[in-house]
Amino acid sequence: MSPDCGNLYERTAHDKPGGHYRGTATSTWAITWTAPALGDEGTLTETRQTAWTARVGEVQVVN
Repeated sequence: MSPDCGNLYERTAHDKPGGHYRGTATSTWAITWTAPALGDEGTLTETRQTAWTARVGEVQVVN
């Protein structure tokens, strides 16, 4: 399970391809707009994805 704005790594990435964790970050925006003077309205949904890598070389545990 990941925190809301990050990732929790419990092991180093030494055994992963290239020594890095890999993933994809995705964000979706849903926008509703109106133009009363024109009698117009609509919705727009935009989704963006970005690939990422993270090299984790050391993991420490605090209890």
